[in-house]
Amino acid sequence: MKKRWLWWIPAILVMGLIFWFSQMDGPDSAALSGGTVRRLLRLLARMGILKDQEQLFPVLETLVRKAAHAAEYALLGGCLVLPFAFHLQKRGRALFALPLAASVVYACSDELHQLFIAERAGRILDIGIDSGGACLGILLALFLLRKNL
Repeated sequence: MKKRWLWWIPAILVMGLIFWFSQMDGPDSAALSGGTVRRLLRLLARMGILKDQEQLFPVLETLVRKAAHAAEYALLGGCLVLPFAFHLQKRGRALFALPLAASVVYACSDELHQLFIAERAGRILDIGIDSGGACLGILLALFLLRKNL
């Protein structure tokens, strides 16, 4: 008996991680990304690369938040390639389109979910960033899959 369903576990775990991040209220989410940016700015200041940290903080915080969106969906898109590859048993446009469609649908549901979380918002721009990240993850996974087949 083939256990093809096991190939879905990484994607489900990534979806759970995305849900967990989305479940954070606005202040907790801001504290997470803001703390990351503050650590980065302190490191750059110690290295003598940066002097005026506060001026860059809002820009870097936005970049970190958007990069996190792209990265988590790149991971999701990449994790969706293998189960679709094993279920489809063919390599074609569907092997790109189906993981991308699943990622975009999940991104839409994620942004809808955030509308119900205190001090969070669902943004169409974030769906675009998520979709772009998923596309990159899928392309990387397809490249690696092709090299290993």
